[in-house]
Amino acid sequence: MILIFFLLLIVNSEALESNTIRYDKPGTCSSNSSYNPVKLSCVLCSPSSVSRDLVSCRCKAGYYTLQDTGFYMGSLRDRQGGLGLSCGECGAGLVTSQDGRMCLKCQQGIDPGTKTCLPCPDDHIQIERDQSGQLLTEITCLKCSPGSKPDSSRKYCIPCTQLPLLPNHNIAPQCSCTKRSGLCLPTNLDISDIYIESPSAYTIKYGTEEIQSTFLKDRMTVSAYMCGRQLNSTSCNLLANLCTLTGHRREHPACSTLKRIADRNNDQTSRRVPVLFLPGGQSLSTLESEAILSTHSLRGRKSNKDGSHSLNLTVARYSDTGEFLSLDVVEGNVFHLCNVSSVESDAAWEFGTRYKKTCKLPASELWKMRTEFYDLYYPFTSKLGNQMLYTVFSRILDGDTEQEDEEEEQDMKNWELTSRFFLVDNVGASQGPGERPKFVRYLAHMDIVITLLNTRKNPDKPGRIHPPVVKLRYKEVSLEDAERGQEVEMTFAVSYRMDMKRVEKDVEIAVGVMSALAVLLSAVEAWSWSKRSGKVGVDAKSLLKLIVSTAGNLSHIFLAVIFFSSLYWFIFFKQQTFVHTLLPAQEQETFIKQYLISAFSLKLVDVVVLILGQVTVDVFLLDWERPPPSGSKVEEEDPPVSVWRTYLVANEWNEIQTRRKTNISLQVICFLILMKVCGMENLSTADPHNRLWPEEGKYMAEHSYVCRFALGICVWGLISVVQAFFWVVVYNGVVEDKLAQFTDICSLSNISVFVMSHSHFGYYIHGKSAHGTADTNMAGLLEQLQREADDLCGHRGLQAGSDHQTFSMTLPLTLRSYYDKVVVPASKSGGNRQGRMTGTVLQNMVHAYTTMNRFLTRFLEHALKDMDYEVKEKNFLESVLDIEFHENTGDKAVLYTDNGHSFDNLLLYGHEFTLTIWEILVMSFVDLLAQDFLLAAIITYFVSKFISNVRYILGRSNLATKTLIDKRFLI
Repeated sequence: MILIFFLLLIVNSEALESNTIRYDKPGTCSSNSSYNPVKLSCVLCSPSSVSRDLVSCRCKAGYYTLQDTGFYMGSLRDRQGGLGLSCGECGAGLVTSQDGRMCLKCQQGIDPGTKTCLPCPDDHIQIERDQSGQLLTEITCLKCSPGSKPDSSRKYCIPCTQLPLLPNHNIAPQCSCTKRSGLCLPTNLDISDIYIESPSAYTIKYGTEEIQSTFLKDRMTVSAYMCGRQLNSTSCNLLANLCTLTGHRREHPACSTLKRIADRNNDQTSRRVPVLFLPGGQSLSTLESEAILSTHSLRGRKSNKDGSHSLNLTVARYSDTGEFLSLDVVEGNVFHLCNVSSVESDAAWEFGTRYKKTCKLPASELWKMRTEFYDLYYPFTSKLGNQMLYTVFSRILDGDTEQEDEEEEQDMKNWELTSRFFLVDNVGASQGPGERPKFVRYLAHMDIVITLLNTRKNPDKPGRIHPPVVKLRYKEVSLEDAERGQEVEMTFAVSYRMDMKRVEKDVEIAVGVMSALAVLLSAVEAWSWSKRSGKVGVDAKSLLKLIVSTAGNLSHIFLAVIFFSSLYWFIFFKQQTFVHTLLPAQEQETFIKQYLISAFSLKLVDVVVLILGQVTVDVFLLDWERPPPSGSKVEEEDPPVSVWRTYLVANEWNEIQTRRKTNISLQVICFLILMKVCGMENLSTADPHNRLWPEEGKYMAEHSYVCRFALGICVWGLISVVQAFFWVVVYNGVVEDKLAQFTDICSLSNISVFVMSHSHFGYYIHGKSAHGTADTNMAGLLEQLQREADDLCGHRGLQAGSDHQTFSMTLPLTLRSYYDKVVVPASKSGGNRQGRMTGTVLQNMVHAYTTMNRFLTRFLEHALKDMDYEVKEKNFLESVLDIEFHENTGDKAVLYTDNGHSFDNLLLYGHEFTLTIWEILVMSFVDLLAQDFLLAAIITYFVSKFISNVRYILGRSNLATKTLIDKRFLI
């Protein structure tokens, strides 16, 4: 007995577990079962009942309901307890009433199989109660009167309501009529004055293939009749849809029929029929209209409660059959084919935000989408306080490329503007009932263009806009391509523009006026160069110099004008409250880019000529040292003068040739840290926001090039200014000044540097030692320095009692001729002296150096009888224009005192401004091409290093050649 108890306990262990129940899936119950939502399983109905729906039972036919408490477990214990559903059987010749609670006779007899009354004739209904609701003794049939018909339950007669409801129409038995597209229409429509049925009315062109559209064939005639004769709004919208499916071809019967109907029924005060086409010749006046009175501000600049920061476009939506669906303010991704988050897509409707989103999706998805049609409007409040809508027209782009579109942009008055469009057409190419369309036409590009009123003409109308225009470009994809897995791309954009004609004119005027000044300055520079080069008249070289100088100055003018223009847009757009100005659209930035490219090209010429000029100067290192007196009677045994001092000065000169006031490596690192790490690059987005980093999930507008251009120059220029201040003022003043040190080394070495940058002009660094000699030992050198510190010796300057050591100088023709006669042949024959040279060449070089050294020392000591010089200061105008008004016609040179740095012009150090402008142009030009500050900075770095290396290599070679020093000693 105990064993049996344990076996039963094991078998029923699942039932004893209170947390475990047996369950059935809903919908799997049999016809005599219902689903119990408490047990979550099927339960049998009682023997006299069957399933009524998922969770209840009802009495069988031939049984009537005695009780129904909503409990349908159906077990014997439950029924004995008086719970649930109880049924009683009807007697012979009786059927269950419609409410299931009574049994009645049937006037027309009983169907023994179903135990229900036999059906009434087609135009009759079954009745079992009188008008007061009293139950009749039997179920009878009642015939419906003409103009009415039985409803779907065949319990009531309802009036004939099939459209159109016309007098003496639809009164036939059961409302029978001639139906076309679900409408009861007369046999003879009589619409030949507005539409003539023909195969061309059903033709839609997809690419190069023409399709006989079933969709048009089934609806064209009916919509023409209902719209043209009855002005049915749904049919008129359907006819507008059909015209839209054809691509708004005016000659297509759908479009021409709609236009005829509109011309007959619309007037100035009312619109009874949709208007798809703007009358010819009105495109320009419509797009330049000022009828929209709404004003707009930028988000965050003022209270947002009035919604002035939003682009409040309103869209009317229609189904493919013309039914009106909704009229709402646009929001979210209503015009996106792809699934874009509403947080991101809502940015499109913030006024001033340049929005562009491109996505791809499988072409097969287009066949699953619903075809809808859209009309766009812009809401505003009239002066009388009425709420108004202004129609936003669309322009379908026929060109396949942006260049073709830009060509069409030039002639706005001939634009074809329409007012209805769709995103997907997957109904027009259907050629039979239930057949999948062979093609789908989809919206590949949509751009809503907002044009700001010219606030220069209308300063009292800030934030006002002209009527927007929507640019549309459609493409087709075939069913065959879609089945092969092809993807389609869709771009949705919102762009802003303003009238740039006046701005471009102002820029042209500014460039023109300042270019005239640049040419004048270039003429002065060319004149100065001509005087320094000893040119008597204007020759080809003088003209070439004028051209090169003009190129360099024009590049500065172009850059300055477009930079300050871009900076104005950047600052004022980001900071304005009411909208007075907008950023130029991408196509409107063209003139800025053209000026930038021109400035870059001109500056390239200027930099190349600058480098060539610096690496071709004539340099002579003048040694003041004399051999010490010797007690030997044999002159040949006198100790020679050391040449290492000359080599030391040459190496120092070679070292400072490429020194600059800024460090390009530090420049690039700081620039990238600010732009990329700190996120300043994000300030150049084409939206009103000033944020270094975008909020997560929020849309970040594409960058505006004018903003990138202005921001890039500001950051690069600021870093350059800070660097120049640090290296020139702080570092040179506190740590070391390399150029001043070079002058000191010349004095300690007893070597002067004589440089002729032009035939009759050059620079002189006076390095004659105040002690008369420099070849000494350590003790002697320290003693000399101490004597200078104690002011116990003469000054280092060229003139007695003066400390001026650096000069610019104009030279007489005789001096230049003597140099060309003595040194030039030796430097040409000696070359860079890396190869083996003959004794004659060496002797010529030594002789040339010694002769020129003796000549220059005598010249500087006023020891030449027929050649002398004077020292003077430049007047203010000469200093500003960098020119010498002195006419050097005799044998007298003029040495002009300076601030100690005039010889900077021979080095990169003296052309920091030009090189910084060049680097800014390189950075801006690369960013124009790549839209990437990282790449722009890297390329600018390598370009700067390349120029520096070229300058160093060529300058080193020139120094070795002109100073008659072996190149191998220049390290």
